[in-house]
Amino acid sequence: MQFLVYMFLICAGKPVELPDQDILHYELSLDVDIAGELLECTAELTFVSYSPDSALKLHLIGFEVDSVMCPPGEMNYSRMEDTLSIDMPEGIDPGDTCRVEIGYHGHPLAYSGPEYMIAGVTFVDGCMCSVGMEPGCGGYLYPCIDIISEKASYTFHITVDRGFWGVANGSLTGIDETGERLTYNWNHPEDISTYLAAVAVGEFELLEDPENDWICHWISPDMDQEGRDALARTGDIVDLYERLFCPYPWSGGLGCIEIAEGGNEHNTKIFISPLYFHYSADLALGVLVHEIAHHWWGNYVTEAEWSEIWLAESFATYSETFWIEDEFGPDSAYARLQRDLEGYFWSGETAPIVPAKGYLWTFTVYNKGSFVLGMLRRTMGDQAFFDTLKLYLSRHAFGSVTTDDFRRAAEDASGLKLGWFFDQWVYGHGYPFYDLDYSIDTLPMGGAEVAFSLNQTQPDYWPTFRTTLELLASDSTTDTLVTIMNDSRIFEDTLHLTFIPDSIILDPEGYVLGSDSSGGRHPYHCNVNMVRWVGTEPIYVIPTVEADTAMQKQIWEYVEEIRDRFNPDAMILTDREVLSAGICEKTLYIYGTPVGNLWLRKYFAELPFLIKPGMIIAEERFTGAGLRLIASWNHPENTLEHVVIYTAADPADIVHINRLYHGPSCFTIGMDSLVLATGSYFSSDTLFTEILLDSLPQAPLKRTVR
Repeated sequence: MQFLVYMFLICAGKPVELPDQDILHYELSLDVDIAGELLECTAELTFVSYSPDSALKLHLIGFEVDSVMCPPGEMNYSRMEDTLSIDMPEGIDPGDTCRVEIGYHGHPLAYSGPEYMIAGVTFVDGCMCSVGMEPGCGGYLYPCIDIISEKASYTFHITVDRGFWGVANGSLTGIDETGERLTYNWNHPEDISTYLAAVAVGEFELLEDPENDWICHWISPDMDQEGRDALARTGDIVDLYERLFCPYPWSGGLGCIEIAEGGNEHNTKIFISPLYFHYSADLALGVLVHEIAHHWWGNYVTEAEWSEIWLAESFATYSETFWIEDEFGPDSAYARLQRDLEGYFWSGETAPIVPAKGYLWTFTVYNKGSFVLGMLRRTMGDQAFFDTLKLYLSRHAFGSVTTDDFRRAAEDASGLKLGWFFDQWVYGHGYPFYDLDYSIDTLPMGGAEVAFSLNQTQPDYWPTFRTTLELLASDSTTDTLVTIMNDSRIFEDTLHLTFIPDSIILDPEGYVLGSDSSGGRHPYHCNVNMVRWVGTEPIYVIPTVEADTAMQKQIWEYVEEIRDRFNPDAMILTDREVLSAGICEKTLYIYGTPVGNLWLRKYFAELPFLIKPGMIIAEERFTGAGLRLIASWNHPENTLEHVVIYTAADPADIVHINRLYHGPSCFTIGMDSLVLATGSYFSSDTLFTEILLDSLPQAPLKRTVR
C-alpha cells in the first residue's frame, strides 16, 4: 500500500538527529462541536530549548492559529503550509525549560496522503476520533514535533455535549460540568510518541471489567454478547504478555474504543473498528491481541525511525502466536506462522525488512518479520529467545531503538554471534529458492546411500543464504530426520541410511523461509471480514483463465465460503459473464492467482487504456454509461465507487491479492475519470506518473488492522 512518500535516509543503527527543542509535555484543551464538526482548542507545550536561537517548529495541519503566548506575553510566529514557527523569547539559555500556549480552531481534516491508512481527525455517524497512525499525522489534531522518536507526556481536557464521552490516553482524573457541557480530564504521565496520542468522542457505553478495575472499554450500546465476551479477555491477554515480557508498563489502565477503521494501538486506548465486532468476535479478539502487544512492542520501546517499523509490527504480529499457542496449543501457533509465510510468498515482496523505505504496512513488515522472529527463536532456543525479549525491554524502557539494539540484546542473552542472521533475513533482499535433487543407491548389505545436491537458485543479486535445514528420509515404516548446514549456492553430500527411502523431503516442517526452485507460491486469500457493503449486494467474480484446475477449485470454494458467510444472496459470476452482461451498477470483488491475473489483458481490451513498459496510455476519456464500480482488483476490502487495478509493465507480474497494502502503481476509475497514482511498482523498476483526466480526487483507501 505504500507510495515512496517518506524516504528515510537514516540507516539502521545511525544515531537519530534530535530537533532543537524537546517537548516534555502536551496539555490539550479541546472543545468539540460534533454537529458542526468544529474544534476550538488550546495547546500548552512545555519544552526544553537546546538552541534558543532557533525557532520552535511545530507540525499543524488545517487549523487556523488564533494566538501564541509565552510568559510574559504574546510571541512572534509565522505559518508556512503545515509548519508553525515560533520565535524564542530573549534571555533563554540552552537547556532552559520553556512554555508556550497556542490557541487554534477549525474544521479538522482527515489524512489525505497517498497512503491507504485512515488517519487525522474524522467525524462519522455522530462520533469523532483522531488517528495518528501515520508518519506526520499528529499535526492533524494538535501542534507538535511529529517525529517518532520525540516522546512526551500528555494531559487532555475534552469538552463535549452532555450524553457524549470524551476519551483520551491515560487515566480519567475528573469530569467537570458546565450546564449542558461536560469536560473530561485525562492524564498520561509516561512519555509516548505523537502517533500514539488520540482522542475519541461519541455516545459510548462504558463497559467495565468486573475483575480488573484498571480495564474498561467504550463501546456501542448495541454490541452483542460475543463482542463483549471478546473484550472480557483483555486481562487474560495482559497476564500472558506480563509472564513472557515484563509487567504492563502503563499507569493509565487499558481499554478498547469501538470506533474508526481497522485496529490502532493508541496507548492505553486501543481503537478497533465496529466492523470487526459486527462480522466476527473472534476477529475482534485477534485484533485486540495484536494491539495489546503493541503496548510493549512499539509503544514502550519505540523504533527510532519509521523505517525500523518491524520492531513494532513484526513483534506484535509474532506475539499473536504466543496467545494462539497458550489458548490452542503449539500446532495452532505453527499453522498461524505458515499462513503468515504463505501470505508473504503470495505478495511477491522481496525487499529487506529494514530499512522499510516507502512500504511501512506490508507483508514484508508483518508476515515476513513475524516468521523471521520465529526462525530466530528456533535458532536461539526458547530460553535465550525470551531472555532476549526481557533484556531488550529492560534496557530500552520508554526509549527509542534500532534493530542493532535488538541484535545486541539477542547476542548478549544467548552468547551467539547473530550478525549473519540479521544481515540475510532482516537487512537482506529476498529469500532462498531451493532445488533438491537426489539419487538412491541400494547397498548389498542393506540400507542405502542417498547422493543429493541442494542448490540455491534465487536471483544472483539476492544473497546466498546460510541456513540450517532438515531433510526427511522415509519409507512406509521408517523415517529419519537429518540436519545439514547449507551456506553455498551449490551444495552436495551423501546420506547413509539403514533403510531404502521412498522419498527425501526438504524442510518437512516448514521452519525455513524458503521456496522451491520455481519460486512457487501457494494459493492465499486475504481476510475480507471488514468489508463495508455499499449499495446493493456485491457480486463475486471468478477468473476463467486459470490453467491450474486444482487452484481454480480452491478459489471457487473460498469465494463460496465468504459469500455464504456474509452475503448468502450474492451472485458468483465468471469474468466472462460479467463482461458480456455489461454489469456496472454492482460492487464486484475479483479473486485471482498469478495465472488469473492474465484476466487483466482481456479486461484492458475492453477499456481505452494501453499498458506499455513505464507508462499507461489513456487514448480517450473513459465514460462508461452509468458507471459506479466495475471491479475491485484484487482486494475485497475496497468498497469505494472506483475501479482499482494494480499494474506492472506486464500484468502477469502481479502475483497477489492484497496489493492494497502498497499504494504504488494503482489507478482508479471513477465517473468520467482516470486517476493514476504516482509511485514505483514495488517489485519492478517500472515508474508511473500521474494522469488526471478530471477533477475527481483519489479517495483515501480503507485501513486494515495494524
